[in-house]
Amino acid sequence: MTTVPVLNRAPFTMCYMDDQQGEVILESGKWQVVPRDFALRRLQSNPHLLIDWGTAGQWDSLLPWPHLTLATPLGRWTGYGTVGEQFAHHLQGQLPYRLLPLGCWDRPAISSPIVQQAVQASDGQDGHPLTQWALCITIPPELPRVPSPRRLLFSMWETGILPNSPQAGGNWAELTNRWAVALIVPCASQAEMWKRAGVAIPIHTCPLGVSQEFHYRERPPRPQEAPFTILHYGLLTSRKAPIETIQTCWRALGQENDWRLILKTRAGQLGAGAFTPLVSDERITVINDDYTPQQMADLCTAADLGLFLSKYEGYGLPPREMMASGLPVIWSKFSGHLEDCNDHYNIPIPIVRIIGANEGYAGMGGWGEPDWAAAAAALRRAYDDWKARGRTQSEMGRRAAAWISGRCDWQRSTRRLLEIIKETINGSDHH
Repeated sequence: MTTVPVLNRAPFTMCYMDDQQGEVILESGKWQVVPRDFALRRLQSNPHLLIDWGTAGQWDSLLPWPHLTLATPLGRWTGYGTVGEQFAHHLQGQLPYRLLPLGCWDRPAISSPIVQQAVQASDGQDGHPLTQWALCITIPPELPRVPSPRRLLFSMWETGILPNSPQAGGNWAELTNRWAVALIVPCASQAEMWKRAGVAIPIHTCPLGVSQEFHYRERPPRPQEAPFTILHYGLLTSRKAPIETIQTCWRALGQENDWRLILKTRAGQLGAGAFTPLVSDERITVINDDYTPQQMADLCTAADLGLFLSKYEGYGLPPREMMASGLPVIWSKFSGHLEDCNDHYNIPIPIVRIIGANEGYAGMGGWGEPDWAAAAAALRRAYDDWKARGRTQSEMGRRAAAWISGRCDWQRSTRRLLEIIKETINGSDHH
């Protein structure tokens, strides 16, 4: 008889699965032998059951439910959706999980076939995952929606202070402490901010990755008539400084005619408020559309430089994607960018002062204002260098692609995530 131990709390102290006889033996002061289907229903309804990590692999073929709920938005139109899709993809074969989509999500936005399979496998389920543990890639107010009793929260925020208002869903620090057993954030600056806000549970860092669509591609020199192409993309609210980006280009290159700026946004956002066609400069193109990851990677390949002067980032995937594509990147030296600011691989622009956050972030701490003059000077140098080297690809961009691809890799991120999950489960006071 093959038995697999599972750690438990009162009223049961231990249970065993007999995979030959089709019965489960429960130890609760005395041995009980019951039919397997009854036992599984009993285990599923027991809120105190914990599966021992060391035996999880043996249980994969025996239990009809996975060991983790993955609660996340899906689709790469938002930061959380990107993170959720990538972890859903890379956890396949690493850790059994049950998918619980959160928030608004759109099936056509899911580009990964593996994630599509996971979604299809979840269709028709009751929305109440029978797992003790859940990885929740979301914001703290969403945590109560996830029925698993023990939750790991992966989250981030884009100002120096966590929200604390009814409009924001409550006090995020208190919600995190109440509903999660551990917090995962993508970088050290986020860990410091959440701890400063009063989060008392363990905080772990797990750097994110760059999707495989973004990689270095050799290309011939630009034709003489081709303009110097500058790229800035994301959901271009005022936090990402699209208007200041335009002004920086004018300041650096206003008298030149052989440059263009591409602002790729979505949802009609360009600075504060909804998109309006304020830009009449024919050298500036605004794209307001949903692009696939491959389309975004092609946009990077077609550019000569990335310009990402965001005032605050929870992490900042777009500038890292630009680097992975071989672009020299001028970016703000602040918040989520800090750990990858390196003069050998990119062009960091210092912050000159802290300003009040606005739009939906008003009253929740400050953003960092980049040194716009320094950014304009760096842009001018990059433009002059591009012309001097004959419109060829940048050597800094070539170095950056190799460097950032080694640092920001989703397989590496997933290994780190699994380390955190194992450490949290094995270190739980319930074991």
